[in-house]
Amino acid sequence: GSRSLSHLLITNADGRDFENVEEGSFDFIICDVPCSGDGTIRRSPDLLHKWSTKNAEKNKPVQQGLLKVALKRLRPGGICVYSTCSLNPIENDEVVEETLNELNTISTNEYSLLNLEGSSEGSCDSLRILPA
Repeated sequence: GSRSLSHLLITNADGRDFENVEEGSFDFIICDVPCSGDGTIRRSPDLLHKWSTKNAEKNKPVQQGLLKVALKRLRPGGICVYSTCSLNPIENDEVVEETLNELNTISTNEYSLLNLEGSSEGSCDSLRILPA
């Protein structure tokens, strides 16, 4: 069957501004964060000459802040999709792993990665979609 959305919020605002929204308010959140854009180098080759780990490190606190606010707004069992156009682990794996570790240290809720079908035990249960 189909599911209808009785409550839907689409925004192009800084997600950290939602810190005052009640925790557990959402079933599903797409957290599309600003990034270094290194995943678009094929389309924008000039980015290759501008890219450095410093850019990725500079984005990391903002990305972690956005993800933290998003995760806290999920109801138990809710799903958050963390999205970047970056290919580097600084802005992807590190942000997700460090944010989950921090939240699990300070929260009574348990935050974890979705167990994806076909993922091997001990692997980082994540889905990486790369451009064709």
